[in-house]
Amino acid sequence: MSRKVVYLLGALLMVVAVATPLKAGSAPAEVWVDNDYTQQNAGGHQWGYDAFATVREGVEAVADGGTVHVAAGMYDEGSAYWSIAKPLSLIGEGSGLVTINRSAAGTYGLHVGADNVTLQGFTLIGPSAVEKWAYGLKIEHMDGLVIHDVAVVDSGRSGIDLNTVSGAVLTDVSTAGNKGAGLALTACADVAVTGLCTGGNAWSGVAIFTSADGIVISDSLLAGEEGAGLYVEGGAPGDYGGVLLTGNTFAENRCQVADLVGGVLDLEQILAENTFDRAVVVRGSGIKVPAIFSSIQEAVNQAAPGDTVEVLAGTYQEQVVINKDLVLQGVGNPVILAPDSPAAFTFPESSKAWEPVVFAYGGTDEPDDGSRDISGHTTIQVDILGLTVDGNDRTPGSKRRAAGILFRNVSGRVEGNVIRNMNIDGQETFGVIIHGDSEVTVTGNHISGWSRGGIGIQGDFGTNGKGPSPDPTALVTGNTVLGPGMDEDVTWAPNGIQFGYGAAGEVTGNEVSGCGWPGPEWSGSGIIIVCTDGVLVEANEVTGNETGIAVLGWMWESHGATDNDTVIRGNWVEGNTYGISLQDKAVDTLIQGNHVLANLENGIGLCNFYGNPPTGTVITGNVIAGNNPSGAEDRGGLWVDEDVPTVNAGGNWWGHATGPQHETLNPEGQGDRVIGDVDFGPWDPGLIHLTAPTRVRAGSSAEVRAWLSLSDGTLIEAPEEFEFSATRGSIESPVLSADGYADTTWQAPSGSGRTTISAAACGLAVETQVQTYVPAPPPPPPEPEPEEPEEVPVTVEVPESVYPEPVTLTVSPADGPPDTAGFQVVGEVYDIELTVTATGDPVEDLEHTLTIVWHFTAEDLAQAGITDPALLRIWYWDLSAEPPCWVALPTVVDEAAGTLTAAVDHLTPFAVMVDPDFPALPDAAGHLAEAEILRLASVGAVNGFEDGTFRPDLAVTRAQFAKLLARSLGLEPGAAVPDAFADAEDVPDWALPWVSACLREGIMMGSDGLLRPNDTITRAEAAAMAARALDLAVGGADLGALFADAEAIPDWAEPCVAAVVEAGVMEGMPGGVFDPSGTLTRARAVRILSRAMDVR
Repeated sequence: MSRKVVYLLGALLMVVAVATPLKAGSAPAEVWVDNDYTQQNAGGHQWGYDAFATVREGVEAVADGGTVHVAAGMYDEGSAYWSIAKPLSLIGEGSGLVTINRSAAGTYGLHVGADNVTLQGFTLIGPSAVEKWAYGLKIEHMDGLVIHDVAVVDSGRSGIDLNTVSGAVLTDVSTAGNKGAGLALTACADVAVTGLCTGGNAWSGVAIFTSADGIVISDSLLAGEEGAGLYVEGGAPGDYGGVLLTGNTFAENRCQVADLVGGVLDLEQILAENTFDRAVVVRGSGIKVPAIFSSIQEAVNQAAPGDTVEVLAGTYQEQVVINKDLVLQGVGNPVILAPDSPAAFTFPESSKAWEPVVFAYGGTDEPDDGSRDISGHTTIQVDILGLTVDGNDRTPGSKRRAAGILFRNVSGRVEGNVIRNMNIDGQETFGVIIHGDSEVTVTGNHISGWSRGGIGIQGDFGTNGKGPSPDPTALVTGNTVLGPGMDEDVTWAPNGIQFGYGAAGEVTGNEVSGCGWPGPEWSGSGIIIVCTDGVLVEANEVTGNETGIAVLGWMWESHGATDNDTVIRGNWVEGNTYGISLQDKAVDTLIQGNHVLANLENGIGLCNFYGNPPTGTVITGNVIAGNNPSGAEDRGGLWVDEDVPTVNAGGNWWGHATGPQHETLNPEGQGDRVIGDVDFGPWDPGLIHLTAPTRVRAGSSAEVRAWLSLSDGTLIEAPEEFEFSATRGSIESPVLSADGYADTTWQAPSGSGRTTISAAACGLAVETQVQTYVPAPPPPPPEPEPEEPEEVPVTVEVPESVYPEPVTLTVSPADGPPDTAGFQVVGEVYDIELTVTATGDPVEDLEHTLTIVWHFTAEDLAQAGITDPALLRIWYWDLSAEPPCWVALPTVVDEAAGTLTAAVDHLTPFAVMVDPDFPALPDAAGHLAEAEILRLASVGAVNGFEDGTFRPDLAVTRAQFAKLLARSLGLEPGAAVPDAFADAEDVPDWALPWVSACLREGIMMGSDGLLRPNDTITRAEAAAMAARALDLAVGGADLGALFADAEAIPDWAEPCVAAVVEAGVMEGMPGGVFDPSGTLTRARAVRILSRAMDVR
């Protein structure tokens, strides 16, 4: 609304002008609309006639090319057809202040059919009826269109519809709640859209129909759409001359982008240059509709057999079901979060229904009483790669099991995934389960937060896996499986990796820990082989479980499998309650070459619980030591239950050269105890080894190493009791290395002679001889030759105005130059100094820049190993960096002249170098911020994108700014983001250490319990982070005097903005504004942080 009265302070005099009616037949260039106007001088305008009460009247009255000003207010413009048929500018006070209500209109809210029309500063409520013509703004057959700060809402069709429009600019436009598209473009050309905000429209945020040429949509937010964020439909690919999307954000849309024509949109460019909260694409020749999906399942449904569904970073709360040949590939650590009520599935190989997060199956799917019943023997090929599968810590339904990834009748790979939060205190939950006629490699996964099983390879649940259905085969290798812990009251004994009931394959190279429970009967196991044959368990690290490795048959039955043939070889089994346990019906097990160490009760145990003892066991070539550390009499390295046939356990190392301690067969043995009917001879007596230099200078020190091995050379982890001695000099106590060696340092005596160094451990001893010598004194150095003065390859152009007094220039090789390790250096490092000629005092502050010209030759480059002169830069030593480092300067390379040229405004050591790892950044060359870009690249804060570019005009997210700030100011990286932030999981892995550092230092705060790491950072937020990072005092800058939009700066940001402006870290934007809510480009971010480095 316009102001009603202008008071002259002091005199309290009201100024009132005489109203002049608008003369008939005249058409003014400017008119004003104010539906509650009472004073001609309202708002400071001398109009000369009364304001119009409706916008329509103002539009009809103004001259061609004129301007209609609309004051704040609600304008009900009726239901009659309304069209702008002449060039004009319709300017409201702002979309939040002026509302034009056309909800009662029968057709268009507002039609524009004239060239050169500008619409600005209002909200249009469109026709409410859902009709074919109920567009909010209908603009057609014209050019020269400008729309700025306009919102169109609640239209019965599309909010803004441009049809056959050529030459249009739309800025800061918003559309919401329209029953068609937010913005529709039909057969349009040369349309630039920036700052568009859409949401809650029925079809899409943006729809492009029939044809298009020169359409650019940038820096916009397309979010919360019931259909697509943007889609293209109609016509043929050849009808579209170019559609470019860049710098936009797509979020919470049912589908992000869809190309219903096919071949119109460059999806790779769109993915690279825009931001998505979720993005899924299908790679392959069979995709029906090229699209960027928001839902993984929608992409799977659209994919053809054999395609790859690529899931980009984001959190996807859904269940994914696959029934075709497919690769599901995660890129950038996407998270699949279990829905609150996933579908349940049943199939013949399992006695319970399953609620998987990701389910791939061959066969058929038949609905049955709310469950989905899988049957049939068809197999499919599926790979699940690089995903985080999060069980949402939900408890599965009654009599159901949950799994992160479930395969049934599938061949393929489960690789590089993280499975977590499957719930440990409810029903049975699992990480990865393989059933049916499957042949699968499970590798490189990290699995935690489950209650019953980490990885399960399960055959038919019939007798010992000999039931009617095919059994799976799997290679389980290189996984990390973390159990629920030893004290969690889970529903069943947890097993880290299980092969059972006919399943076959190999378990190799995995790390398994934390599998146990306080239950009274069954034992949790790191690796368990049950009721199946011929499984290889090799090279696994099994630590901190209740039972490390267990093998058993169908032990409570007199019938069943008798041909287990399990091989347990080369595993590291340490710190479990029970190391390796063979139980009833374990037949012909080979335990060979394992390290069985420091298990709390038995290292290896053979149990006879149900009268079907293990048979045919061979235990050989193992290191069995340090088990039963409490010394209990009925526990030891090997425990064999009653009625177990004699166990062949020869050729093992028992922790001491005297062999195992056995009550009757070897009572003097000092190794681990053996209990039961065991043939343990001959044991491996072990070897001890010692290395030391044979000749050492007197008074110096030498490294000495000793280790134990089996007779075949296999390393034995060094025991604590390793002892060293020396007949001369002194020797330190040994340090036991992680790889099994005992290392020490011998300090040689001051005189020459022979020394015996000895090592002993576990009943073994070894010695070696070392000769010390006293070296002859060196000859005196020759007299130095007089040095020729070196020609300097550097010239410096010094303007007379560089300093008020005459100065003297000196260029010389640096004395004690900074380290240049890792660089290819051309020549030497040089100091460039200016001194006042009259006094000799150094000049520190230059009033103008100097130009450095550095000369080089092909020989110089060859000596430095440089083949491409274009990579040369002049570098300077930056003492403002933390820590100080070399910084590249914008450098002009003239290969023909053999010169490099750079401008400098300070004097420090300089050098010409090539950093082989320095990013290319071709688009920084010549940019206004080139020097700052190179400076932050030099300190490691900027790396560029994968194609080597910097992309200076891209907007910066909060996480990206946190990394730039932390790296440029030298903050120590943090370890984690507090769980107190609800979106902590959204912090990208590459940004986590730096976001953590900013939180730790109080630089980054978050709001409303959110970090919003992937939101574009505003200039106000950047000012706040910079001020906190520099610990600036509250600024005294008068923001109102500096910036026209000072009132728009949030209260919380005002002190910080004043501080950074006063410190010179930030400045205003063109037009005399600060633009606190504006986005920050990468170029502006590096300029701010370069100044921050200087201020600090």
